[in-house]
Amino acid sequence: MANEINLTAERRAVTGKKVSQLRRDGIVPAVVYGHHVASTPLQIDARALDQTILRAGQNRLVTLNLGNGETVVALVREIQRQSMTQKITHVDFQAVSMDEPIITSVPLLLEGVPPALETGGMLLHALDAVEVRALPANLIPSITVDVSGLIDYDAAVYVRDLVVPSTVEILAGGDELIAKVTPPVVEGEEGAEEAEAAPSQPEVISETEAQRRRGEREDEE
Repeated sequence: MANEINLTAERRAVTGKKVSQLRRDGIVPAVVYGHHVASTPLQIDARALDQTILRAGQNRLVTLNLGNGETVVALVREIQRQSMTQKITHVDFQAVSMDEPIITSVPLLLEGVPPALETGGMLLHALDAVEVRALPANLIPSITVDVSGLIDYDAAVYVRDLVVPSTVEILAGGDELIAKVTPPVVEGEEGAEEAEAAPSQPEVISETEAQRRRGEREDEE
Protein backbone atom coordinates (compact mmCIF):
# COMPACT_ATOMS: atom_id res chain seq x y z
CA MET A 1 0.00 0.00 0.00
CA ALA A 2 1.39 3.42 -0.96
CA ASN A 3 2.81 5.47 1.89
CA GLU A 4 2.12 2.70 4.38
CA ILE A 5 4.14 2.48 7.59
CA ASN A 6 3.67 -0.38 10.05
CA LEU A 7 3.59 0.05 13.81
CA THR A 8 3.00 -2.60 16.47
CA ALA A 9 0.48 -1.59 19.15
CA GLU A 10 -1.32 -3.38 21.98
CA ARG A 11 -4.73 -2.82 23.48
CA ARG A 12 -4.36 -0.96 26.76
CA ALA A 13 -6.15 -1.92 29.96
CA VAL A 14 -4.31 0.56 32.18
CA THR A 15 -6.00 3.94 32.59
CA GLY A 16 -5.97 6.94 34.89
CA LYS A 17 -2.98 7.62 37.14
CA LYS A 18 -1.52 4.16 36.46
CA VAL A 19 -0.63 5.33 32.94
CA SER A 20 2.36 7.19 34.43
CA GLN A 21 3.99 3.84 35.20
CA LEU A 22 3.68 2.86 31.53
CA ARG A 23 5.58 5.98 30.52
CA ARG A 24 8.32 5.22 33.05
CA ASP A 25 8.60 1.78 31.47
CA GLY A 26 9.13 3.27 28.00
CA ILE A 27 5.57 2.77 26.80
CA VAL A 28 3.38 5.56 25.40
CA PRO A 29 -0.42 5.51 25.84
CA ALA A 30 -2.42 6.13 22.69
CA VAL A 31 -5.94 5.87 21.33
CA VAL A 32 -7.38 5.03 17.91
CA TYR A 33 -10.82 6.16 16.81
CA GLY A 34 -12.64 6.94 13.60
CA HIS A 35 -14.24 5.20 10.66
CA HIS A 36 -16.18 2.16 11.91
CA VAL A 37 -13.70 1.85 14.81
CA ALA A 38 -14.79 2.32 18.39
CA SER A 39 -12.42 4.45 20.46
CA THR A 40 -9.77 1.98 21.60
CA PRO A 41 -6.99 2.66 24.16
CA LEU A 42 -3.57 1.46 22.99
CA GLN A 43 -0.03 1.27 24.28
CA ILE A 44 3.05 1.52 22.05
CA ASP A 45 6.79 1.17 22.56
CA ALA A 46 8.18 4.71 22.85
CA ARG A 47 11.16 4.16 20.52
CA ALA A 48 9.07 2.55 17.82
CA LEU A 49 6.53 5.37 18.09
CA ASP A 50 9.22 8.06 17.82
CA GLN A 51 10.61 6.46 14.65
CA THR A 52 7.14 6.09 13.16
CA ILE A 53 6.16 9.71 13.75
CA LEU A 54 9.49 10.86 12.36
CA ARG A 55 8.70 9.00 9.13
CA ALA A 56 4.96 9.51 8.93
CA GLY A 57 4.39 12.94 10.38
CA GLN A 58 0.66 13.62 10.38
CA ASN A 59 -0.18 13.06 6.71
CA ARG A 60 1.07 9.55 5.91
CA LEU A 61 -0.75 6.31 6.55
CA VAL A 62 0.22 4.15 9.50
CA THR A 63 -0.94 0.54 9.74
CA LEU A 64 -1.43 -0.33 13.40
CA ASN A 65 -0.84 -4.04 14.02
CA LEU A 66 -2.95 -4.93 17.06
CA GLY A 67 -2.14 -8.65 17.17
CA ASN A 68 -4.02 -11.76 16.08
CA GLY A 69 -3.97 -10.45 12.51
CA GLU A 70 -6.01 -7.35 13.36
CA THR A 71 -4.86 -4.15 11.67
CA VAL A 72 -6.16 -0.59 11.51
CA VAL A 73 -5.04 1.93 8.90
CA ALA A 74 -4.83 5.37 10.47
CA LEU A 75 -3.32 8.84 10.46
CA VAL A 76 -1.59 10.52 13.38
CA ARG A 77 -3.96 13.29 14.44
CA GLU A 78 -2.68 14.68 17.75
CA ILE A 79 0.66 14.37 19.53
CA GLN A 80 1.05 15.43 23.15
CA ARG A 81 4.55 16.08 24.48
CA GLN A 82 6.18 16.80 27.83
CA SER A 83 6.90 20.53 27.87
CA MET A 84 10.51 20.31 29.08
CA THR A 85 11.84 17.15 27.42
CA GLN A 86 9.48 17.09 24.39
CA LYS A 87 9.03 13.37 24.94
CA ILE A 88 5.78 12.05 23.51
CA THR A 89 3.22 11.42 26.27
CA HIS A 90 0.13 10.51 24.22
CA VAL A 91 -0.93 10.08 20.60
CA ASP A 92 -4.33 10.08 18.90
CA PHE A 93 -4.74 8.02 15.72
CA GLN A 94 -7.69 8.45 13.36
CA ALA A 95 -8.75 5.31 11.52
CA VAL A 96 -9.54 5.75 7.82
CA SER A 97 -11.38 3.82 5.13
CA MET A 98 -9.33 3.25 1.99
CA ASP A 99 -12.31 3.89 -0.30
CA GLU A 100 -13.39 7.21 1.27
CA PRO A 101 -11.60 10.56 0.72
CA ILE A 102 -10.09 12.27 3.75
CA ILE A 103 -8.96 15.82 4.44
CA THR A 104 -5.53 16.45 5.87
CA SER A 105 -2.82 19.12 5.96
CA VAL A 106 0.22 18.80 3.69
CA PRO A 107 3.40 20.85 4.30
CA LEU A 108 4.83 23.14 1.60
CA LEU A 109 8.58 22.83 1.02
CA LEU A 110 10.34 25.74 -0.68
CA GLU A 111 12.94 24.81 -3.31
CA GLY A 112 15.38 26.97 -5.24
CA VAL A 113 16.95 30.39 -4.75
CA PRO A 114 15.00 33.50 -5.82
CA PRO A 115 17.14 35.82 -7.99
CA ALA A 116 15.46 38.79 -6.27
CA LEU A 117 17.42 37.97 -3.12
CA GLU A 118 20.60 39.15 -4.84
CA THR A 119 19.44 42.76 -4.56
CA GLY A 120 19.01 42.52 -0.81
CA GLY A 121 15.39 41.41 -0.62
CA MET A 122 14.01 39.04 1.99
CA LEU A 123 12.05 35.86 1.23
CA LEU A 124 8.59 35.90 2.78
CA HIS A 125 7.19 32.41 3.41
CA ALA A 126 3.54 33.22 3.99
CA LEU A 127 2.00 29.73 3.95
CA ASP A 128 3.53 26.60 5.47
CA ALA A 129 0.87 24.02 4.57
CA VAL A 130 -2.40 23.53 2.70
CA GLU A 131 -5.36 21.26 3.30
CA VAL A 132 -6.02 18.63 0.64
CA ARG A 133 -8.68 16.02 -0.05
CA ALA A 134 -7.72 12.61 -1.40
CA LEU A 135 -8.23 8.91 -0.98
CA PRO A 136 -5.88 7.59 1.73
CA ALA A 137 -3.77 5.68 -0.79
CA ASN A 138 -3.23 8.87 -2.82
CA LEU A 139 -1.99 11.08 0.01
CA ILE A 140 1.27 12.93 -0.63
CA PRO A 141 3.82 13.67 2.14
CA SER A 142 4.58 17.22 0.96
CA ILE A 143 4.29 19.69 -1.91
CA THR A 144 7.41 21.24 -3.42
CA VAL A 145 7.24 24.96 -4.20
CA ASP A 146 9.79 26.25 -6.72
CA VAL A 147 10.75 29.83 -5.79
CA SER A 148 13.58 30.17 -8.33
CA GLY A 149 11.19 32.11 -10.58
CA LEU A 150 10.94 35.05 -8.16
CA ILE A 151 13.09 37.36 -10.25
CA ASP A 152 11.82 40.66 -8.84
CA TYR A 153 9.70 42.14 -6.07
CA ASP A 154 6.50 41.91 -8.13
CA ALA A 155 6.77 38.14 -8.55
CA ALA A 156 5.01 35.78 -6.14
CA VAL A 157 3.90 32.16 -5.81
CA TYR A 158 0.25 31.49 -4.99
CA VAL A 159 -1.74 28.37 -4.16
CA ARG A 160 -2.99 28.30 -7.75
CA ASP A 161 0.62 27.73 -8.88
CA LEU A 162 1.01 24.48 -6.93
CA VAL A 163 1.47 21.29 -8.93
CA VAL A 164 -0.04 18.13 -7.44
CA PRO A 165 -1.30 14.82 -8.86
CA SER A 166 -4.80 14.83 -10.32
CA THR A 167 -5.85 12.47 -7.52
CA VAL A 168 -5.25 15.22 -4.93
CA GLU A 169 -7.56 18.22 -4.51
CA ILE A 170 -6.18 21.35 -2.87
CA LEU A 171 -8.82 22.99 -0.69
CA ALA A 172 -7.07 26.30 -0.03
CA GLY A 173 -8.06 29.33 -2.11
CA GLY A 174 -6.03 29.86 -5.27
CA ASP A 175 -5.25 33.49 -4.41
CA GLU A 176 -3.58 32.66 -1.10
CA LEU A 177 0.04 33.85 -1.09
CA ILE A 178 2.72 31.23 -0.49
CA ALA A 179 5.98 33.11 -1.05
CA LYS A 180 7.43 36.32 -2.43
CA VAL A 181 10.55 38.44 -2.04
CA THR A 182 10.04 41.72 -0.22
CA PRO A 183 12.29 44.73 -0.95
CA PRO A 184 14.98 45.65 1.56
CA VAL A 185 14.28 48.31 4.16
CA VAL A 186 16.79 51.15 3.84
CA GLU A 187 18.30 51.91 7.23
CA GLY A 188 16.87 55.10 8.68
CA GLU A 189 13.93 55.27 6.28
CA GLU A 190 11.48 53.53 8.56
CA GLY A 191 12.28 55.70 11.54
CA ALA A 192 12.15 58.88 9.43
CA GLU A 193 8.77 57.94 7.98
CA GLU A 194 7.37 57.23 11.44
CA ALA A 195 8.65 60.53 12.76
CA GLU A 196 7.17 62.41 9.80
CA ALA A 197 3.83 60.66 10.13
CA ALA A 198 3.54 61.12 13.89
CA PRO A 199 1.54 64.26 14.89
CA SER A 200 3.25 66.73 17.18
CA GLN A 201 2.21 66.26 20.80
CA PRO A 202 1.29 69.21 23.06
CA GLU A 203 3.73 69.92 25.86
CA VAL A 204 2.45 68.78 29.23
CA ILE A 205 3.61 70.76 32.28
CA SER A 206 2.64 70.87 35.93
CA GLU A 207 0.60 73.66 37.52
CA THR A 208 3.71 74.81 39.41
CA GLU A 209 5.63 75.15 36.16
CA ALA A 210 2.72 77.04 34.63
CA GLN A 211 2.71 79.54 37.51
CA ARG A 212 6.46 80.02 37.21
CA ARG A 213 6.21 80.77 33.50
CA ARG A 214 3.38 83.26 34.07
CA GLY A 215 5.55 84.98 36.65
CA GLU A 216 8.42 85.24 34.17
CA ARG A 217 6.15 86.82 31.55
CA GLU A 218 4.80 89.36 34.10
CA ASP A 219 8.36 90.31 35.10
CA GLU A 220 9.28 90.85 31.45
CA GLU A 221 6.25 93.09 30.93
